[in-house]
Amino acid sequence: MREKGKFLIFEEPMDYVDITNIKNVKEKKGSIIFNDGKNDYAFNKSKSTLFKRFITKPSIYEIDVQILKDPIRDLQKLFAEGKLVFEEGVRIQGTVYLPLYGKDQTVFEKSGLNQWNAGGRERHPNEVYIPVPALIHKNFPGFFPDRDTPFSLKLPNEKIMKSKICQEGGKALMSYSNKELGQWILRDILKLKEGEILTYSKLQALGIDTVRIDKINSIEFEINFSKLGRYEVFQTKMLNG
Repeated sequence: MREKGKFLIFEEPMDYVDITNIKNVKEKKGSIIFNDGKNDYAFNKSKSTLFKRFITKPSIYEIDVQILKDPIRDLQKLFAEGKLVFEEGVRIQGTVYLPLYGKDQTVFEKSGLNQWNAGGRERHPNEVYIPVPALIHKNFPGFFPDRDTPFSLKLPNEKIMKSKICQEGGKALMSYSNKELGQWILRDILKLKEGEILTYSKLQALGIDTVRIDKINSIEFEINFSKLGRYEVFQTKMLNG
């Protein structure tokens, strides 16, 4: 969704229309409006198109953008100056999906995205790691650099985060500054308050429980969120070869 100077990102499940529960049917000029108990719809008769009302608050992410007043003129100028560069070939070398939870779809209270809550020493409230299942290392050997070897992780907002694979068995993806990854996930995206435990139900409410990691080269990676259940699909493919 666009606002002045911003792109707003929302996630909402695409439910099937509950045909047996259609109600509040109203016919207006050129369209039929109705509700199925879950969502509001409008069917445009002339275009034979079904429209759904999306709930656009709150947004899960905002991107500041600069709108060009005259994009055609700016493109012509770039062409004339030879400053347009087009990528050639395949940019992404490989992709894996990582769960934001542990076994049995549980976000454990003292590890993973709740690592800040673990005992043993004083921890920063943003200290987290993303679990890297052993199955990833088994099926994609060499995908990530060796343990504690730094690499860059590009966020959806274009920010570059210095990161590493760490802990025994390479089971954790962390930022070099322990608090940087947690600031992005817990505060900027999930909107959790400091000291608030993340649960799987909270991930469900946002419709995300997985991250996608794209490998650009041996030291450059990109991260994006992925929809509910995406890791399970990826896991099934790995297990079935």
